[in-house]
Amino acid sequence: MASTARSRVSDANARPSSHPVGLPVYEPLTHTLNPAAQQAIHNLPTTHSLNDLKRRLQTAVAHLTEITGDLNDQHQARKADYDKQKARKAARSREMEGSQVANNEDEEGDRRMEETSKDVEDRTVEMDEGTRRIIDVQARVEGAATALKEMDANTAQTATATQSTLGASQYRSRSQHQRRQRNGEDEDEEGDEEDNTQQAKIGPPALEVFKSKLSAAETTYTSLSLQDRYASHNDYIGFRKIVHDALHPDDDTPLPHPSTWFPSSSNPASNPNNNNNLSRIASANTNGAPDSDSDPEIQIAREKRSIRCPLTLLPMHEPLTSTLCPHSFEKSAILGMLEASTLRHNPTQSARGGGEKALKCPECEVLLTASTLKKDAVLIRKIRRIEEQERREREE
Repeated sequence: MASTARSRVSDANARPSSHPVGLPVYEPLTHTLNPAAQQAIHNLPTTHSLNDLKRRLQTAVAHLTEITGDLNDQHQARKADYDKQKARKAARSREMEGSQVANNEDEEGDRRMEETSKDVEDRTVEMDEGTRRIIDVQARVEGAATALKEMDANTAQTATATQSTLGASQYRSRSQHQRRQRNGEDEDEEGDEEDNTQQAKIGPPALEVFKSKLSAAETTYTSLSLQDRYASHNDYIGFRKIVHDALHPDDDTPLPHPSTWFPSSSNPASNPNNNNNLSRIASANTNGAPDSDSDPEIQIAREKRSIRCPLTLLPMHEPLTSTLCPHSFEKSAILGMLEASTLRHNPTQSARGGGEKALKCPECEVLLTASTLKKDAVLIRKIRRIEEQERREREE
């Protein structure tokens, strides 16, 4: 019995306590990092690359853009179908009795359609805000990458300064040692060693440098207005283009000028509430661009875009649009012409047969290369929408 009791006491003492053990007070490093630690910091961008996170954020923006475009595409198609049905009903009601019942049905249908339109607009605004939040994260990731580089540079600079200081300190120590030997004085090696140690304690710790740089980047970014943050960001511009195209499927209304996308006083740092519902896309001012018809950018924006390739004269399926002019071509046709071209874009390398293959735009005089031809998401959606409309008309 006594042995059993002692065993239970021993087991009880062996069990870990349910109360967490307090951690010691953190003491920041006060000496420079050794070469291995310096190399580890230098290798951080490789060993802990941010590229995967950047790709995921880019993919998230692409998905949000695609989903928002599809949502508005489908709603506009349903709205167009509803308007056609309503027009046919109105025509029939004029030819027969019971027009009051038809009017009541129209009012109920209008109410439901208005509610749906409001819901789609709210969802679109949510997607807009979500896209801007992802862009904020992208900016913070870039800030972290920059802070890592600056921490690495600071660490290397501190190490160099430390080596220089230690070298000077060792030189002084040897001089003092030689002088004491000549004078027959006692040497205080411990004091010299302590002095050397104190001299080596220079520069802020690497972690503090990183936090400081990261905080500075965050402060700079949050001080920007919404206009400065997003209006020139390619991801957000692409989002606005897709949504605008979905909202205006049957005309070539130009995208409002970026300067009209946000209120001029939209600075979240001064008014945090400004970040909500600032961009009511569905009711955006479509006359926000300058009024001068002589502006070449406005003329390009209002130009009727054809879905037929000027090279094949057939509807395009994989359009590529020039980033230097507004013209689009079927991918296989324009790339085939580029491959057969003997013209080179880079004149400094053309004598050696180098440089990028180029050709003059078949529609204008702009010099095109493969790198200046990009997938046109808006035109792809327009082609897909026209094909879907033709399919529905055939079924009717």
